[in-house]
Amino acid sequence: MNSYKSGLGAFLGKMLIATPSLDESIFQRSLIFICSHDEEGAIGVIFNKPSGIIKSKDIFDAFNVKRRFKINRKYIIYNGGPVEDDKLFILSGILEQSADNIILPILYTNAEAFLLDVAKGENDDKFIICKGFCGWGPGQLEQEVNQNSWIVSDVSLDALYNGKPDLKWEKFIKKIGIKNLDRLVSYSGNA
Repeated sequence: MNSYKSGLGAFLGKMLIATPSLDESIFQRSLIFICSHDEEGAIGVIFNKPSGIIKSKDIFDAFNVKRRFKINRKYIIYNGGPVEDDKLFILSGILEQSADNIILPILYTNAEAFLLDVAKGENDDKFIICKGFCGWGPGQLEQEVNQNSWIVSDVSLDALYNGKPDLKWEKFIKKIGIKNLDRLVSYSGNA
């Protein structure tokens, strides 16, 4: 098997599917959307592991905003990753075109302002609320992919924002055609 060859930005806008080599870790059965990949490393968020719920009422109360209308939506908070897991981040459905003509969702670090706009009805874009994010240093993600820790795949915006989170990992494994993931080896090399 040949090692995965990638250049800078190769994983940008892709999805990582955790393999069994990551079982017994925080990444077991994780799906990660890669938001950034450059010479400094990569950043992504797990989008299939719920960790809580926040209500629009809680957002209003947190910011001492007087509600002009009754709105009480619930939003899932996902375990986005182990980095800065005490902070909220937003992966928004707003599309931004990159210099390489890749259209991607944006990762917002100012979750409070974004959520306040949503709660006030001023923003109706699709989004995911994440607690923390995933980060890799230079070359680290490439090495993990070459070690078969991750399967790299395309992902649609619909798949990011819709569907039952606890069923997404299995759905993607079937979609990419893997029938027996347990037989995937945790090493790579050249034959």
